[in-house]
Amino acid sequence: MNTDPVCEFYTRHPFPPPIENLGRAKVFYQDENVLRAEFHLLWPNDKYRPDLDVLVAGCGTFQAAKHAIGHPVSRVVGIDVSSTSLEHTERLKQKHNLTNLETYLLPIERAHELDQRFDHIICTGVLHHLADPEIGLRALKIDEQERRMFEAIDGVRQVADIVDDLKKASALKAKEASRIARSFFEKLWRYDQVVFDTSQAS
Repeated sequence: MNTDPVCEFYTRHPFPPPIENLGRAKVFYQDENVLRAEFHLLWPNDKYRPDLDVLVAGCGTFQAAKHAIGHPVSRVVGIDVSSTSLEHTERLKQKHNLTNLETYLLPIERAHELDQRFDHIICTGVLHHLADPEIGLRALKIDEQERRMFEAIDGVRQVADIVDDLKKASALKAKEASRIARSFFEKLWRYDQVVFDTSQAS
């Protein structure tokens, strides 16, 4: 019997409330300009490519399926501790024939068991549930720079403080440190979630 209270809660009360149709997401992402804008927000200096390997860590009832239908050329993997949430995701997968989606009953702390590398990790409203969020960050192999910025978000410190930290830790010039910090916060703002670019992570 699983004694993890988070797993038990979300198995009994899957979140977000399940949906039956992904039609709106499919229509929204039919415009390639939307896909390009999303890509360049995350990787402003890279050439656009739609075929990314994406991990949705803590995918809930439909987030991985929504990403898969909107990014049909990408390969999407969704993991969650709630079997109920994954059942809802699997129903959407079958209904919309999402051959680019795989799901696994797996906690973030054991993401290494996938034995896969990803270009992009989406982790929404999940890390704060962990007894030790740092373990979750390490499991997702977040790079040191973004880990430091994530730790600095405490509702009190200013963006300028985070820029100063980057300059000290990485010997960056003020302009470059500001660009990195701005890009990081734009990711958080754009998705209202924690989104990490892991393409350069070791």
